[in-house]
Amino acid sequence: MAFEVPGGYEGLSRQVFQRFRSLVAVGAIDIVTPTAFDAWTRNFNSEEEKYLAAQMLSASVIRTDRMKKSSYRQIIEVIIPDLLRSSGLWNFRCIGAMEDTFRLPAQAQQASVRFMPVDGRRIDARPGNSGESILREFGIQARIADPFFVRADSPNAWRNPPRLLILLDDLLGTGTQINRFARAYNIANLPATTECIYVPLLATESGIQATEAQNPRIQVRPVETLGGSSAFFSESVTTPGAWGRDHYNSANDARRFYQELIRAKALGAEGTHSLELTVLLPGRPPNNTLKAYWAESDQWTPLLRR
Repeated sequence: MAFEVPGGYEGLSRQVFQRFRSLVAVGAIDIVTPTAFDAWTRNFNSEEEKYLAAQMLSASVIRTDRMKKSSYRQIIEVIIPDLLRSSGLWNFRCIGAMEDTFRLPAQAQQASVRFMPVDGRRIDARPGNSGESILREFGIQARIADPFFVRADSPNAWRNPPRLLILLDDLLGTGTQINRFARAYNIANLPATTECIYVPLLATESGIQATEAQNPRIQVRPVETLGGSSAFFSESVTTPGAWGRDHYNSANDARRFYQELIRAKALGAEGTHSLELTVLLPGRPPNNTLKAYWAESDQWTPLLRR
């Protein structure tokens, strides 16, 4: 059966477009501009294409700058205290006292805690990657002194490892990035006294499982977990084979229609790292996200550029 707009859904695209644009216009969604949104919706011409676009907007997992800052606060106020307690490093009367300690450069050596972004020249030599922004943004939000942060390529990064090494990242998708990082920087050879905790802001369930299976020394503690049905073309839980978004079209028909559309618009096929996610983050969207959100060509304007 060909992909089509289900009966009763004829007005969905108009409703979703209006609602989404209103959120963009008032700044509730501040990572997309009204101009970019209007241009992106013009990529879709037929009613079927507009219906697909409406489903993509409805399914989008958007994290604004304000939401990202909230995630950083959860790391410092919830996750880190839990990690310090479980590792025997908690010796503070309250969370406020812990935060005060992290603000003092002189306390870095005694605290034996370090924060490190998942990046480095051994896995990605390009400047301006997400690791740099995460380190900067987390430091500002958590108000942590510079000596508590370390980069994997720093000369003294792996001398005298701390008892608690916290790896920071924006998204754990397939696990490819963290697995390459672990191999490149010999995480497996850290002293037994060092606990290595990987803290992505968002993580897929499959990525968590793959990371911990391949790296026994790494424990994953995401701020937020995306369930197994987070892929845009996931099948319905109740109706096998049906597309989970509308329970009418088949998942294969929906995927095929999308693939034909992006090929016709000169975007090429989805990359090997694509998980068909709908995640949109400040900065550049992850490559695990469907490229129709972020790719561009002479025939296609992105919603959010990478």
